[in-house]
Amino acid sequence: MIASPLLWAVSLSLGLQIAASVLALRLMRVTGRYRAWLLVVAALSFMALRRLLALGAILMPGADDLQASLPEELVALATSALMAAGIYLMRPLFEDLKRSREKYRLVVDNASEAIFIAQDGVIKFPNPKTLEFTGYSQEELRRLPFLSLVHSQDQEFVRHLHQRVLSGQAASDDRAFRVIAKTGQTRWLSASGVPILWEDRPAALSFVRDMSEHKHMEQQLLHAQKMEAIGRLAGGVAHDFNNLLMIIKGYGQLALGQVNGDHPLRARLDKIMQAGERGSRLTSQLMSLSQLKPLEQGVMDLNRLVSGMGEMFRPLWPVRGEPGQVEQVVMNLVVNALDAMPQGGELAIETARQDISGRQPGQVMELKPGPYAMIAVSDSGCGMELATLGHIFEPFYTTKDTGKGTGLGLSVVYGIVKQTGGGLTVHSQPGRGTTFRVFLPRAEEQPRPVPVPVSRAQAQPGRGWETVLLVEDEEEVRSLLAESLRLDGYQVLEAGQAEQALALAATHGGPLHLAISDMVLPGMSGPRLIQDLRRLRPETRVLFISGYAEATVGQPDLLAAGALFLRKPFSMHELTCKMRQALD
Repeated sequence: MIASPLLWAVSLSLGLQIAASVLALRLMRVTGRYRAWLLVVAALSFMALRRLLALGAILMPGADDLQASLPEELVALATSALMAAGIYLMRPLFEDLKRSREKYRLVVDNASEAIFIAQDGVIKFPNPKTLEFTGYSQEELRRLPFLSLVHSQDQEFVRHLHQRVLSGQAASDDRAFRVIAKTGQTRWLSASGVPILWEDRPAALSFVRDMSEHKHMEQQLLHAQKMEAIGRLAGGVAHDFNNLLMIIKGYGQLALGQVNGDHPLRARLDKIMQAGERGSRLTSQLMSLSQLKPLEQGVMDLNRLVSGMGEMFRPLWPVRGEPGQVEQVVMNLVVNALDAMPQGGELAIETARQDISGRQPGQVMELKPGPYAMIAVSDSGCGMELATLGHIFEPFYTTKDTGKGTGLGLSVVYGIVKQTGGGLTVHSQPGRGTTFRVFLPRAEEQPRPVPVPVSRAQAQPGRGWETVLLVEDEEEVRSLLAESLRLDGYQVLEAGQAEQALALAATHGGPLHLAISDMVLPGMSGPRLIQDLRRLRPETRVLFISGYAEATVGQPDLLAAGALFLRKPFSMHELTCKMRQALD
């Protein structure tokens, strides 16, 4: 009969070796080190096989001679117990390692930054955000030199930053550089890195942040500041130039009134007036660059304004703005589109409702979330490169031949859209055309009927007789207006300053029917003068004049209080029509 100690020793040793093999298989899955743990499982399997053979020998007839192997089996039993216990005690260590790796993966895979390991000029280990930024797969990045992803103008900077890290220095730089994704999209990124060992060789662990939105906002701010500075300069120039145009056009008109159609000077005076009109259009464009809200705005039907046939379009919400300025925006964009198609092409004008909830592709200026009416002008012309797109809204920048453009068209569009509180986007590629989209804030009110233009003959005012207080600090302009008004029958009191005007109003014995005042006066502004004047003469009507766009800003109650406004340069006919509107 086989001694039971030997049978028990072999059975227990076999059981422990099988249990140790199962634990080793579980740890193989936990650690991911398949080859190492397979060797352990193989060794345990051979030991278990030996125990199994020994067990078979014990159970065979004549097993009594095996009693002498009991000490050997006890040693094997102890060895199996120690191995099983060792593997069991290693299990928490490897499970902690697994949890640590899972946490690491969770952080790296969900990081908002691109995290990657660069070695031998390629990206060896990219996280998902790196793949998102570049548009390449992990296998493609391992074959592609990472410097080839960087814009050619920024490669030297990125190369220097990478070399600093490989030399053993931690590097951090907030300077943004450009990376071109697989799709061709350009992103602005900034990077920092630390030196590490990857597979026992030097490598760079890099952390890359997406700076595209920040760079876009920075460029918008710089562009807005530049346009504001240029606009203030243009507004100041336009103010002085408008006064000169008033004198040129005013005396030219007076001279035309004194010569008949056959006079030899008539043609020359007509040329002077034509040049004055061209100067007036130029100053109007310059004033649009000031990006200041115009004084007179209304609610308009965008479809009727754009097409003249609103019934053929899906109805849009009304928008707030000045119809003439919105017409100029569309006209300038259409002219640009036609110039971009010298051999012909397709031009499309689209209107649509659009609710904005975030930044739009190609956005040029800040566009606040909300409901908008959109005008899109698209062409199939030559398109523009990225370098050109960065300058198209700058005043006097043009790609047209000399004499074929002033370079003010798109800058005027920018200024007008800014005035309305709207936004602007542009998308263009060389050879694939250009699309401008103008977004105008929608209004709740219904549009008023668009007034039918009245011809000069229909609007010819009669001669006046009322008393007018004329307040203008420019002596030549004041003399011109006073002479013209007296020729039309008005009684004119002239003042070059606000204090002088108040003194005339206080000492004048008769009625004072109308006050014509420049918005900008030395010492006291025109609106402040009118406030003081109305205490003395509450019945006096008011007409403001100005050639400086900024003068109308900050005066929202002027129209509500019955004051009218006329922007310089204006003709004497326009002045008398506006006066009759105020007086009648």
